[in-house]
Amino acid sequence: MTGTDNTGKAGKRDRASALSGRSPAGEAGTTGEFSKTPTKETIMSNTKRQIVVLERGWVYVGDVSRDGDDIVIENALNIRRWGTGRGLGELALKGPQPNTKVDPAGTVRTHKGAMIHLIDCTGGDWTAAAAG
Repeated sequence: MTGTDNTGKAGKRDRASALSGRSPAGEAGTTGEFSKTPTKETIMSNTKRQIVVLERGWVYVGDVSRDGDDIVIENALNIRRWGTGRGLGELALKGPQPNTKVDPAGTVRTHKGAMIHLIDCTGGDWTAAAAG
């Protein structure tokens, strides 16, 4: 975006403004604020049940959505012991294994910056794992 400064010279929007998506204060037709987007959207998948890996080693499985800057994991289970020979991918594809240990955690909310990655769950009965 180009414009003129108070000397009449053409210039470019400053780098910080360009990277942040904000317009410099006082630029005609702008407010300098971010636009709000609808909240509570399912994250990156048509499958709601996902394994969520968070900072500091926390791993949950549940129904994942986004609410503003928060990641919301409803019906969350904390995966305390994977109980697999092939890691989290095996849990995502096959569901909980005989040695998998989970603890009910209700609804977990965390800032999106604490999320490392998500894995879609395509198999297994996590409801039975929570009861057992």
